[in-house]
Amino acid sequence: MIYNDTQAKAADAALAALLAAGSAMPKDSFCAAMYKVADDPWIHNEVLNLLETDGFIFFEGTYGWRVRLTQEGCKAASKGVLAYLKHKRLLETINQYRAVLSVVSAIVALLGLLLNWLHTAK
Repeated sequence: MIYNDTQAKAADAALAALLAAGSAMPKDSFCAAMYKVADDPWIHNEVLNLLETDGFIFFEGTYGWRVRLTQEGCKAASKGVLAYLKHKRLLETINQYRAVLSVVSAIVALLGLLLNWLHTAK
């Protein structure tokens, strides 16, 4: 997802607090970490939704009263949300290029095999 500057700062502060607390804390304490950066409740709701959508956190308990970090959330907390998402997009782009390169390599190998077969058939 796309974060603006205020959302990214609030997400970084909240994830850092969550990591410092041992990767789980009550939702109110999690939101209190965001209040240090931005005191707008709309931003807190947006950041909670963005972090959950990106797979950095998930809610535990019957009513979702506790927040826990995922494995990706731990990485994002240590690197920073924007840096982690940029790195993730770069890896996805590299994997796409790798897939295209493997297809091109297979086509070239088949053409070489076909040319070799035509050359030996004469």
